[in-house]
Amino acid sequence: MSEPLEEYNPTQYYTQEQLDYLSNRQSQLGYERVTQILEEWEQLRTQLRADLEQGLAPSDERVRPLATKLVALKAELVGDPAEFREDFAVIQEKSLQDLLAIDPAEGKLLAYTNQAMEAASK
Repeated sequence: MSEPLEEYNPTQYYTQEQLDYLSNRQSQLGYERVTQILEEWEQLRTQLRADLEQGLAPSDERVRPLATKLVALKAELVGDPAEFREDFAVIQEKSLQDLLAIDPAEGKLLAYTNQAMEAASK
């Protein structure tokens, strides 16, 4: 039986090839743009946290613009490498389960964010 995680580190789920891809992707975008994306992401997460606390459904039309922007930011930051698409979906689910166990409030926000992004992508 494995030891429970004590802290959340999403990079633990990636292969070296995937980490290299992500590193190269960030290099292509440049430090300034990556920083902008991450800052925007945090601002949107703050707004989504408020929506979650207000009880809005992830598919609510008031949430959709935020989620649509997150989808665009994720696409820009990560790209859409066909060879990793399925792997990234599995990684996302595993990391969510671990985060829920370590920090339930953050895990709930991540789940809500993922659901909102999925609804906005339809």
